[in-house]
Amino acid sequence: LVGIYQQSTQDIRAALDSISAAQARLNRFFDGKGYGFSLTRNHYDLPEPDDAIKRLHKAVWSALVDRLEIRKLLSLARINDLDKQLETGEGLPEITAPNVLAMLESNLNNAGQYLEEKVRETYEWLRPERSSYKTNQESVSHGVGRKIILTWYMVRRCYSGRGFQVNYDRQNNLRALDQVFHLLDGKPPFGQTYNGAVCDAIEAQTKDGGNSFETDYFRGRCFGNGNLHLEIKRSDLLGRFNAVAGGARLQDTNP
Repeated sequence: LVGIYQQSTQDIRAALDSISAAQARLNRFFDGKGYGFSLTRNHYDLPEPDDAIKRLHKAVWSALVDRLEIRKLLSLARINDLDKQLETGEGLPEITAPNVLAMLESNLNNAGQYLEEKVRETYEWLRPERSSYKTNQESVSHGVGRKIILTWYMVRRCYSGRGFQVNYDRQNNLRALDQVFHLLDGKPPFGQTYNGAVCDAIEAQTKDGGNSFETDYFRGRCFGNGNLHLEIKRSDLLGRFNAVAGGARLQDTNP
């Protein structure tokens, strides 16, 4: 991938330089008649080689991050920082094999720290400070319990009127939750679909008109008011989750 990028940047730079030179030559010899030759559609100026390579540089880094599935290791806060960097290009190193390997090794070496951050972030999301639901109140006082009620329009009915989907702006939270429990179980969350098992299960298992779903780690029900009732199946992983997040005072995860 790095080799293809490096060869392509050389070809693009050479091609743009060649086209610019041809256009300048035409204008130099024919511009006396006011033709103003342009080889681009709608007479747009050709991009400068440096500008074109700069845009390509950001796009290829984004593609490499996707291929390496780096986001699956990161907390949502770190993902937001990464996405901003990919958008602006600030601080992105040159695309070389050593630099790509260094980025991968750095993220893998810090995987433990990233897991703790992701656990704490997910822990706080599952423990709403104010809730009228007794189930959630217990989670606030004792750490995350086995059953949680997720509100704020977590899900919505499909356009067909049958089945449910996770609202787009809530997918990241459920994806992170699923990744955390995979990692706590010693199963790297790589190789899954982008949305993760929970989001996929909700859509696939409710499409025939039901509202229940189940995965390896969770089961739950979706409701028309947007609420999602979630139950954590593995009490051992829940205990580990609370301990990592600083909620070790929850000794018994059973109701």
